[in-house]
Amino acid sequence: MSSRLHVHSMYSLLDGYATPKENLDRAKEIGLKAIAVTEHGNEYSFVYYDMLKKDYPELKIIYGVEFYECFDMSVQDKDSKYFHLIVLAKNENGRKILNKLVTKSNLEGFYYKPRIDLDAFKGYGEDLVVLSACLASKLAREEDYNKCIEYINEYKKIFPFFYLEMQSSDSEDQIEYNKKLLQLSKDTNTPFTITTDSHAATKEDLYYQGRLVQIAHD
Repeated sequence: MSSRLHVHSMYSLLDGYATPKENLDRAKEIGLKAIAVTEHGNEYSFVYYDMLKKDYPELKIIYGVEFYECFDMSVQDKDSKYFHLIVLAKNENGRKILNKLVTKSNLEGFYYKPRIDLDAFKGYGEDLVVLSACLASKLAREEDYNKCIEYINEYKKIFPFFYLEMQSSDSEDQIEYNKKLLQLSKDTNTPFTITTDSHAATKEDLYYQGRLVQIAHD
């Protein structure tokens, strides 16, 4: 039995399509052991998953957030970069920490997106599990391989439970990035996980999810 550690619902606004119930129904249908809720920069769906979890005793729900990581959340510059970073609650204290961090990203780091920098995570790492995220991650967008090694070492100093995230996609960009991650895993002795970065509960629903993304881009 496998688990999905990177799952979006419609509460990843204009990006995810499924309702929390549709995600849980699909997870149960295909026999998953657990799913991780990872909305973009928010926790809007947590309460709905929490209300539903009693109906899915065979499924573990892991609460997480796909944060918008930046270098310095105090800088408001249209040219400043932000990246995706998956942060999962390892335990109940980790869930409470997510509450603090999401609040901080909105009240102190908001600039187009609710951004957060790595300094904000210091002291919280023991209660969190962190994945390097998708093609919008810092590692994916950095062309300098040695700089990627520096970033990984920085992550690992803050997060004892840090994993490189590969994704099961047949896109050329993802295939090349997966190769890069495999080499980084060897060179930095960092374990990796494989996710699906789900944005819809079924293959058929991807059509409608694509229309949401089109609206967001327009």
